[in-house]
Amino acid sequence: MSAGLSTTRQTQHVVRNIRGRAHVAPGHHEQWEPAEAPITPLRRSVRPVRDGAHRVGAIVPLDSQHRASLGKAATALGWDSSTSLVLIVDRDRAVIRAGKLTDARFVPVQLDRAGRLQLPPVACGALRLLPGDQVVAVAMPDERELALHAASDVLQDLTGVLTVIPAEPEAAEPQVAGSRGSSIRRAFQPEP
Repeated sequence: MSAGLSTTRQTQHVVRNIRGRAHVAPGHHEQWEPAEAPITPLRRSVRPVRDGAHRVGAIVPLDSQHRASLGKAATALGWDSSTSLVLIVDRDRAVIRAGKLTDARFVPVQLDRAGRLQLPPVACGALRLLPGDQVVAVAMPDERELALHAASDVLQDLTGVLTVIPAEPEAAEPQVAGSRGSSIRRAFQPEP
């Protein structure tokens, strides 16, 4: 006698009842309705051959002080809070390397003990980043550098440009004085 549970028989009825647009039961002839907007294919027609280089990636949000938690990527590069780091902006990305300020284009950056990297204003401006925006960080140990990209730019490159249709604003229902819907009182406004 087995000590484990026999989940095969207990879940067969659940699997048989799964239905969806992709899984139409035999005998049902539902037509799949295409989306309103056409699907845009990716711009590249052939997947590029992988080069075999070691990369460590992360997609992290910026906090209110423009810090990104990049401890795993920094560890892959052998960096800690005592490592001197410099940043240079290269078109649509920022590149961070271990080193000293030897060029006027370099900006010093610091990794704290928690593995957070504070991005300087020049990097946030070049990448058009605000607090709460996501950053794609790619650590390349063979190159000994960390590349930072705005996640919105990388994701748009993957999906192509999409047409955004703004949502219609919903009409707000007026609050009746004395209604029990809210415990917040209106601010005092003197009569004209």
